[in-house]
Amino acid sequence: MPPIPANLQIQNLYTGIVSKFGGRQNFGPANSTTALYVPAAVATIKELTETIEFEELKVLSPIVQIQQGVSVYSISQFIPTNQLTWDITDVFDWGFWLTPGSQVGPFRILKYRRIPTIDYYQFGTTAPSVPVYFSRFGSPWGIAGAGSELAIGPIPNATYFSFMRFKARHPFTTNLYDSPIYLPDSWQEIIEYATCLRLAIGEGSEKYTAMFKNILYGDPKRPGDLGLLNGRVQQMQRDANHNERQISVAMQTYTYASD
Repeated sequence: MPPIPANLQIQNLYTGIVSKFGGRQNFGPANSTTALYVPAAVATIKELTETIEFEELKVLSPIVQIQQGVSVYSISQFIPTNQLTWDITDVFDWGFWLTPGSQVGPFRILKYRRIPTIDYYQFGTTAPSVPVYFSRFGSPWGIAGAGSELAIGPIPNATYFSFMRFKARHPFTTNLYDSPIYLPDSWQEIIEYATCLRLAIGEGSEKYTAMFKNILYGDPKRPGDLGLLNGRVQQMQRDANHNERQISVAMQTYTYASD
């Protein structure tokens, strides 16, 4: 996993959560896995990191051979060897060098398709060829006994070298409260407010629930108020702002009129 920007841990959220709840002390202590705030914080981090792209969870796989005649691969082959409990939550791209047995020359990115399309290319009338599509099938790799697999089609006609860029599921330590948080440190406030929202719902506090919702998602009575979460710009969005954009040319419908 890449370095953690601020070495932020779940237990570092405790003080901010207590403060946002007006000083309530029944959510702790900070360094306890059974503390009320801990499962709420874990659920919040899982939701945010599975939904939003964070650079801290983007991973480059090792080089994996796509073997001649083999069309199904275990996800574990693409997980770094020191992180075998990880799971892949999003495949940004999976590509390979078109020159068999080489890591030089032209490179192809596999396109995602649903598993029926892959099955057609594997078991239909298509002969072995250069792979074009991939899909995934099965339960998450991190679940015990998982049967998650990656499938490609057509069936490879040669052995190719490949690698994948993917997003990992957020990991947690055994103690939970000392788990590093793989988000930018500037997201600490958002994580705290989102955790507070979960706690408020669990406590049945309508006042706090409404307040934390407005802070995170904006006040529905004020259309311009986006809230902390919706107003936050991700790293990839900031980077993309410097690129040129395509402009769609508006044209009126041509009509023929006679004198």
